[in-house]
Amino acid sequence: MAYNKGQLLETKIVQLLNENKVEKLPQNLKDLVKFIFPNCQDNDIVKAEVIEGTMKPDFSITVGEETHYISMKSGVNNIVHQEYIKNYIRILREYGFSETILRAVLFFQYGDGTYNGTGKERMSYATLRKKLEKAFVLANEELNKNRKAVIELVDRFLFKGSHEEYIAADYIYHGDTNSGTIVSRSQIMKHLEYKDWNFLETLHIGPILFRPHARYYKTDIKKESYRARVEFYWPNFLNDLNYIKSHYLP
Repeated sequence: MAYNKGQLLETKIVQLLNENKVEKLPQNLKDLVKFIFPNCQDNDIVKAEVIEGTMKPDFSITVGEETHYISMKSGVNNIVHQEYIKNYIRILREYGFSETILRAVLFFQYGDGTYNGTGKERMSYATLRKKLEKAFVLANEELNKNRKAVIELVDRFLFKGSHEEYIAADYIYHGDTNSGTIVSRSQIMKHLEYKDWNFLETLHIGPILFRPHARYYKTDIKKESYRARVEFYWPNFLNDLNYIKSHYLP
């Protein structure tokens, strides 16, 4: 099985953590464990395990009888979630967002002048921004005025994922074996309660922007499934995580 760089890093961290005493861990991983388990002792044995599949957690850490699940990010990648556009539209409709807003989301997703991807020619992002300028203002206002929806949707994108039966992540760790930032789910939820992102001009829900996984502007369509997927990303993700870590209690 081929592993990408992120998966290799997750595996390395798990290897360093698993079956090791807290006091014997590399300093960065010792800090990580003590953040998650503030009452742990230096001679406690840590157990860690890679979480396979598409659930949000990438690995688990156990100390004693307590287990927590961590979603890991590294490098400059700020993509936090992907989902099929039909499913995303269904979710937005369940929250009561207007059909006008949903059509704007679909128009932006496909970029071909239709709401279902049947157009002949895809437009550039700049052209779409111009065509949808007023729609973006209205959509962002409606999408973000419901703070409960914002919090629950960002929780889905970051921690819960698309399937209710999946294990949710408890923490996000952004870094590698030598250094990194860890924040709890509750810290991010507090951040969402107190901040707003009205300055963002493109389509967004809270700090999360979204775009098609592939629009295929001026190129042949290679995979229809890529056009049907929405990509959710958090600009300046690491900087914001550092801010959250320093401003909210775990």
